[in-house]
Amino acid sequence: VLRHDAAERSSRRCQLAAGEDHHLEVVVGRSTHDREQVAVAVIFDASEHRRLQRKIDAIDKAGAELVRIESQAVDAMTPAERLKVVEERVIRATRDLMSFDHFCIRLVDPNGSKLAPVLSDGLPPEALDVELVADDEANGISGYVARTGRSYICHDVGRASRYIPGLDGAQSSLTVPLTLDDTIVG
Repeated sequence: VLRHDAAERSSRRCQLAAGEDHHLEVVVGRSTHDREQVAVAVIFDASEHRRLQRKIDAIDKAGAELVRIESQAVDAMTPAERLKVVEERVIRATRDLMSFDHFCIRLVDPNGSKLAPVLSDGLPPEALDVELVADDEANGISGYVARTGRSYICHDVGRASRYIPGLDGAQSSLTVPLTLDDTIVG
């Protein structure tokens, strides 16, 4: 057994592509102690980590693109046209990056705690008509998230006591708080 402070150690990490979407990582370490060298290699499947990292990078890039609109183009647009461009970018990012076909963005009414739908895609009108407030009691997952600021992953809406039906055939949901300067806005 080598003590951590007594050994001279070094390690190398490399990534191997084992197909288009399959990645392995190899960590090889060596240690010298009392003139004896020991080598250890660990190989593990890093495919899921790589997929997640690519998705995070794409979301980060989409966020930067969302707020970066050429000033010349914006200057020539009306406020309604500007909002339409932002709406189209949010919908595209939600579909392309997150693979979500149905979503709703609700903002907290600044004069109260009502959660007003401001942007949605793929939801029936009756789902948008559900009145919710930022409260964790009887206001569904959205109310809970807007009140607590904690994301909520619901793997099975049929077994979730907080879930309020809004889409026929829904099986799961992801609800995240929207914040601005550490204040929950939706």
